[in-house]
Amino acid sequence: MKSQINKMNQVLPQTQCGLCGYAGCFPYAKAITEGASILLCQPGGAQVAQKLKQITGSVELIDQEKMELKRTPVQVVDIDLDECIGCTKCLDVCPTDAIIGSHKMLHRVLEDQCNGCELCTQACPVDCMTMKPIDQSFDAFYAKRGEFKIRFDAKKKRQILQKDDYNRRHAKVKLKQATGDRTLAIRREQIQKWLNDEDK
Repeated sequence: MKSQINKMNQVLPQTQCGLCGYAGCFPYAKAITEGASILLCQPGGAQVAQKLKQITGSVELIDQEKMELKRTPVQVVDIDLDECIGCTKCLDVCPTDAIIGSHKMLHRVLEDQCNGCELCTQACPVDCMTMKPIDQSFDAFYAKRGEFKIRFDAKKKRQILQKDDYNRRHAKVKLKQATGDRTLAIRREQIQKWLNDEDK
């Protein structure tokens, strides 16, 4: 089962766009093994659906014409620099770290790293981001899926480390501020909570 999920994940375009209804390509691959349709990947269209069908042995019919109409074009995001307010909301949601900038500063897009997922356009509060089609075949775009996945995984790892670092620093501050009596009281409260949870 795990190897099948990994095979499906490898053929998905790694845009992590969520258009399939799942929180990324890997969760979608996992959902397929639990009965989800193989026809939900809009960036991949019929080409990816056919590969998923070969892996899973699905009997779903692939309506190529219908899927191509739904398919998202090969595109990248474009930022209107006159409207950008430097809020960094787009940086937070970009799965491949394709947008650079900092708070209250103009942002720029690394077009080679942009996967065209459109998540940033949804997050932008001033609508200064639009998608523009690029002169690139799907096969050329699809060939970059490995790079997209590496950048996506690296961002997730960095976010986990940042959260852990924040939690550690916050815990140290609380310990410094707490008196001996307060520390003892906190421990007693926690023990009582555990006892109450066990009684339920």
